[in-house]
Order: sequence, then structure tokens, then C-alpha cells
Amino acid sequence: MNLPAAPTRRTLILPLLALALLSGGCKDVADAIKPKLPDETQEGKGTFGCLVDDKLWLPYAEHTLDSEVEASYAGGVFSLRAEQENASKPVQYFYLRAAGPPGGGALTPGTYAVGPGFVGWIEVQETGRPQAYRSRRGQGTLTITKVEPRTNTSTVLGQQITTRFTIVSGTFHFTATDSISGKTVTVKDGRFDVQAF
Repeated sequence: MNLPAAPTRRTLILPLLALALLSGGCKDVADAIKPKLPDETQEGKGTFGCLVDDKLWLPYAEHTLDSEVEASYAGGVFSLRAEQENASKPVQYFYLRAAGPPGGGALTPGTYAVGPGFVGWIEVQETGRPQAYRSRRGQGTLTITKVEPRTNTSTVLGQQITTRFTIVSGTFHFTATDSISGKTVTVKDGRFDVQAF
């Protein structure tokens, strides 16, 4: 009767080494796909993100036709709306708004003090009234890092179409309070890089 040979040190080490390599690789993959704040860019990439009470907040829409981030710029007024729409949670919106000098002057790069109506965060509850967190004067800043008009010409079905938009990029942080419940949220490390139409 032939008995199987006793495992050698080499046959025991190889599977352990392979397991160690695979588990290290999985961690790298997990880190690579883990949601994180977008980089602070100035290219009109359509990005938005921040931390709300130290929790990551990124736009999300379940429907591919629904835009997660929308921005407009006209008459020196920049407005941005970012949305989180998920059937299992209340809908959440972020609003940012900044204006150039009174009388319709252009918005320019710089740091702006947060004031009423300047920035806000709204969580729409499934039942009852929405919680609307609004910033108050002196409770944060919005830093505009780029305001650059652009023109893009493309050909669609043999016709040239010209699109005009403005790249607006920046960072923000603020504290906002729900006027009815008195609950306060702290928003920090905010950043956006959008094409405003």
C-alpha cells in the first residue's frame, strides 16, 4: 500500500503566498472603487461633492436621464443644484448660488462670504415637511476658483451647432440650520467643477 507523501514546506508555502497576494490585490481594488470626494479640478467635468457632518455626500440619480448636477450662469448670477435620488432614502438637494456685483456685473474668482439664500441643503422627507437647512450670514465661504466662458462648435447631421457655456469651479464650507427644528449641519471640503449654461 502506497501512502501519500507528507506535504513539503514548499507545497505549504505556495498556497499561503498566493492567498496573501490575492488578499492584498483585493484591498487595492476595493480602495480604487470606494466612493471619495472628486478632485478639485477646473475643467468643467460636472463634478460635485462634500462632507455633511463628516459623511461623504455625492450626487446620485437612479434614472440615467435625470441630471445629478445642473448649473446655470446668466447676468452675473451662478446657480448650482446637485441631487441625491434613491428610492430607499429621502431625496436630498444641494443648492449653491453666487452673484457678481450689484447691477449685473460678472462673477469673478474670489472668496465670498456666505449669506442668506447663498447656499442651502434640503432633505425631502418621505412623510411630513422637508427639512430645509439654510446658511446664515458669516457661517461659511464659497471660493470661486474659475469663471471662464467657452464656445463649442460641433456638427450634427451635417449642421454646425454652437454651444456657449461657462466653466465655473470652486470650493465651499458652511454651517446651515433648519429654521423649524433648529437642527444644524456642518458642510465642509465641498468642491464643484461644472459647465453652466
